Amino acid sequence: MKKLIMAVVYLAGTSIFTACNTDSGKKEEAGETTTTTAPADTTADTTATAAPMDTTLTNEQKEFIGEAYEHTQLQLALAKVAAQKGVSAEIKQYGQKITQLYTTRQKELADMAKQHNLTLPTAMDDDDQEDVKKLTATTTDKFDKAYWDSAIEAQQDAIEDFDEVIKDVPQNNMAPFNLWVQNARKEMQAQMEQAMRFRLDLKK
Repeated sequence: MKKLIMAVVYLAGTSIFTACNTDSGKKEEAGETTTTTAPADTTADTTATAAPMDTTLTNEQKEFIGEAYEHTQLQLALAKVAAQKGVSAEIKQYGQKITQLYTTRQKELADMAKQHNLTLPTAMDDDDQEDVKKLTATTTDKFDKAYWDSAIEAQQDAIEDFDEVIKDVPQNNMAPFNLWVQNARKEMQAQMEQAMRFRLDLKK
């Protein structure tokens, strides 16, 4: 009995569907058209608008380019010593990664300096040179720990300078200089944390 009822319902539905299609076809043939209007979107646009691109740098930002360049010089010098005297495979690989990263950053800073007619330092300051000499003189059995300590300290100093220059800049400011500083700062943080993990492994 249930099967019979379902069959009747199915046939009735099919008949209605066919009739609707036939009626629709007739209307189209007669040139009748129906238009469906979508409801207006009343939802407010809450997407944040990025700040306009800067075309100039402040004196503080220009000075920072030279400071950042000095940081790259130190990291590259430390990495060079690590490649020469490093004992573990981790320290040699880390040194290679640092060399690639800071060589790129150095070129980017040189491009910025050229764009804004700035003169970059040609040599490290006395303190940085002394740090490199001290690391170079470290004996092999103590070298890996000495390198991690030097690299971490250098990265911490650099991060402090980076934080100082971007502390008052809104996060949605997408000017090229601000984006560069933010991205470079994130990379340094990641490299420093990796160096800290390697240093901890030496104590185990």
